[in-house]
Amino acid sequence: MASVYGYYTSKDNRKSISNQFLNNAFVWIEWIVMENREIWLSESKWTKKNTMLKDVSITIIIKYIALLANEVEKILTQNLSDRLGIVIDDKVDDSSQYIAIYAFNSQQNQEQENPEKHPQLHYYLLDILHPIVHDLSTENFRNLICSILHRYSKDFSCISYFVGATCEKNKALAESIGKPLIACACYRLNLAIKHYLGEEQSLINRCRSQPTTGRPGPSKLYEC
Repeated sequence: MASVYGYYTSKDNRKSISNQFLNNAFVWIEWIVMENREIWLSESKWTKKNTMLKDVSITIIIKYIALLANEVEKILTQNLSDRLGIVIDDKVDDSSQYIAIYAFNSQQNQEQENPEKHPQLHYYLLDILHPIVHDLSTENFRNLICSILHRYSKDFSCISYFVGATCEKNKALAESIGKPLIACACYRLNLAIKHYLGEEQSLINRCRSQPTTGRPGPSKLYEC
């Protein structure tokens, strides 16, 4: 947002838009994005009643979020190297499944005595895919990754490896591009724990099936 603010308050654009307007828009976007609030938060009558912020329409919020995203993509394009690791992270949030695409970027720190020994590692979120919206067949998944990389002026030749769960979808993607797929540590740890607790799985299932009870009230705590 700072880049968007800087652009629209520059000398050439200062007359077209006021600083107060951008400050107000920034606070609304920060609130919505950082707390994962609904996009219509700024138009809620209860929000308007309990905040000192000036009203901003949903159209304005969407417009400046898009501008912010464009500015962030420009910054990432400059920061991303030509050797990337692509992380495919399947997530579930409130019963909604989505796939986050990250870039694992290694940059050398020239200030260190031996920069090759201790590179700086950066983890960038490139995009989010929704299986309900996007067809994630092998060919379409490959094309989606290609279009995401293209937005950052990259292509498949910049990919060194993939990181993700060793499911058929990820395996097929890595094979179609000719890059190795590294199983993520979290996935491998989960498999190891399941293997270790295999003999106790029936007991674990019984515990999970037990109904949960609330904490007893104060009167119950003192009963003998």
